[in-house]
Amino acid sequence: MKPTIGIDIDDVVVDFTNPFLDFYYQRTGRRVHYDDIHTYKLEVDLARPRNEVIGIVREFYQTEEFDNLPFIDGAKEAVNNICETLGGVFLTSRPYEGREKTIPWAKLHFPYIGSGVLFSRDFQSDRKIPKSTVCLREGLTTIIEDNRHYSLGCANVGIRTILFNRPWNKGVQHHLIARVNNWREAIWAIGD
Repeated sequence: MKPTIGIDIDDVVVDFTNPFLDFYYQRTGRRVHYDDIHTYKLEVDLARPRNEVIGIVREFYQTEEFDNLPFIDGAKEAVNNICETLGGVFLTSRPYEGREKTIPWAKLHFPYIGSGVLFSRDFQSDRKIPKSTVCLREGLTTIIEDNRHYSLGCANVGIRTILFNRPWNKGVQHHLIARVNNWREAIWAIGD
């Protein structure tokens, strides 16, 4: 079955932000709360230089905490159901450091993932590729996302977007964006 739905991983399928903020606190002694993340440009939200934040995120990718990110409630069952019945694929913007762990993780937990995992990064240059470009190239008609920019980019090219409500995407609206609070609502939105 050809995948038609792209599913983001971090903060959609697994909780990335809370474990990362715990790691950030352990590493720096600076406490930042989940609700303080307003842009998801971590250098802005953490008020630290970009290179410093990139280095800490890269360290986090090498930890056991990253290897064991907790699933969002209902995510594992919902994603497996989507992949088995509708055709789904993960579409993530994780950088190179996360790639070697992401593919085996997906195969372990999601036996119906179809063609696997798509990355919206060029691993030769680590240059970001718009998720909308990846969706169009792969023929994806729907994306499940939490990032405001990716959501709007996809909606603006005609891709139906299911956007998980997060502090960093408040105010995002578009006629092709359905905002949801949990996986039960996401499944309902797919059916609409």
